[in-house]
Amino acid sequence: MRTVLIALILCAITTACDQTNTAIPRPLGTSPNGLLFDDPDGNSRPTAAASLLSINTQLRSTSNDGGHADLSLFYTIDNSVADQVTGATKLIIDYINSDGQSRLISRVAANVTQLRDEIQISVPTDDLTATIRVSLSGLRDGIPNDKSMHKTVHLPTVITRQSTDLSLLISKPLLSLVEGSYSSQLLNGRRLHRFAIQVEGMIEGHSEAVSITGLENNVSNHFKAYEFDSIDPESSVTANYEEQNIAVYLVIDASSSIVSAGQAHNLIDAVSRSVISLAPNAEFDYRQFTNDIDRIGSLRELSFDEPGQSGTALYYGIDSALADIENFGSDDQDKVIVVFTDGDDRASRNFYPAFLSHAQVYDYLTQRIRSVKLAQQQLLGRQLQTFIVSFDQSAVEVDEQLLEGLASAGGGQHFDHISEGDIQGAFGRIVDDIRGVYYLEYSSQQTPDNTELELELTVGDFISDRIRLPTQ
Repeated sequence: MRTVLIALILCAITTACDQTNTAIPRPLGTSPNGLLFDDPDGNSRPTAAASLLSINTQLRSTSNDGGHADLSLFYTIDNSVADQVTGATKLIIDYINSDGQSRLISRVAANVTQLRDEIQISVPTDDLTATIRVSLSGLRDGIPNDKSMHKTVHLPTVITRQSTDLSLLISKPLLSLVEGSYSSQLLNGRRLHRFAIQVEGMIEGHSEAVSITGLENNVSNHFKAYEFDSIDPESSVTANYEEQNIAVYLVIDASSSIVSAGQAHNLIDAVSRSVISLAPNAEFDYRQFTNDIDRIGSLRELSFDEPGQSGTALYYGIDSALADIENFGSDDQDKVIVVFTDGDDRASRNFYPAFLSHAQVYDYLTQRIRSVKLAQQQLLGRQLQTFIVSFDQSAVEVDEQLLEGLASAGGGQHFDHISEGDIQGAFGRIVDDIRGVYYLEYSSQQTPDNTELELELTVGDFISDRIRLPTQ
C-alpha cells in the first residue's frame, strides 16, 4: 500500500511538471510582484516560482484599424535545463482575456540548439488588461521543483503621457467649443444637440495647459448640460464616436536615412501605439513617401528604402493626403494629418513641373493646406489639423521653420528636434491632443431650437466655467 501511494505521488508530480502551467494571475496589491497564482490544489501562494523562460516583447505593427497588434516575442530558455529540452519541446502561447478565458495563439517547436528564438504573433487590442502566457511543454523529467515552466507578459499598453491622469489636474479645466462643430436636429420627439469640446488644463509638472484625456470613460458624470440654468435629471450628456469619429491620415517618411539612424523600430513602435490608442474613435489612411508616394493598407506594409536609392518627397506626400481629403474624404468626419520626417524635401519639385524652385512648391502647399482647411470648415462644418514630427538627425539638415509653417497653416503643431527618446513622447502628445477633443451629444426634452444651453465639466474637486452652446 505504501509503495502504491509513493508511486501515485511521483506520478502526480511528473504530470504537473510535464504539462503547461495553467495558473492564472490575479491582482494582489500586497504581494512583492503584484500577482497571486492559484496552484493545482486550489491553494494560493503569494509569489510565482522562478521561471525557466525569459521573455521580451516588441511591437512590430498593427492591423489597418488598430484592432490587432503584431508582436515579436523573444524567448530564452534557462540553460540549466538544456539537457531536458528535446525535439518534442514546444512553446505554447495563450491569450488570456480580462475574464480569465484562455485562447491558444500559437504552438512552436523550441530551438533546441540555441535555446532562444523569436516568435511572431498577432493579438487583439480591445482588452488592455489581457495577458499573454508563454509555457514550455514536452521537457524530459528532472526539472527542479522551484522552477516554473511558464511566463506571463502584459500586452503593450497604448501611449499615455502622465498628463492623461485626471488626478494630476491642479486647476479648473478650460472648455472650448470646436469651431463649426455644433448642430441640432429633431429626433423622436426630442432635440438632439451635437458638438465637439476641447478640454485643457494645468497638471503637475507642466508649466502650460495640456489636453486632458480620459474623460470619455465617464462622460455623463463629468459633463453637465444646463437648460435655462437648470439640469434635466432625465437628460444627460453622452459621447458619440460612431457618428462623429475622425479620419487620421498618416504620412510617413520611409527614406533610408531613418534606418541608417537606427530609428526605424522607434518610429514603427510610436506610430503603432498611436494607432492602437486612437482606434476606438478613428479611421486610418496610410501612405509612405521617399522619392515617390506609396499608399499602403496598414503599418504591416511599411518598408524603408535601401541606402543610396532614397529621397524625401515630403511636400508631395502631404499634398496627396489633401487631395484624398478633397476628393474622397467623408463629409461627416473631422480630419487629422500626422506627418513624420527626418529630412529636407529635395524631391517634390519633380511632381510640379510648373514651379521653378522648392520654395515655390512650399508656398503652394502652405496655401493648399489653408484652402482645404477652410473648405472643410465652411462647406462641411468639419475640422482639419496638421501635425508634423521632425526627427533630429545631425547628418540631415532640416529647415524647422518651414515645417512649423506647414503645421501652423493646418492649425496643428510642429514637434521639432525630436531625439531618439522623444519619438514616443511626440506621438503621445499628438494622441493626447486628438483625444482631448470630445464628441458629445445632448438629447433635450425641449424641442425649440432657441434653448439656452450651457455646458459644465467637473473633474474631481474642480469645476469649469460654463460655456454657452450656439443654439438659435
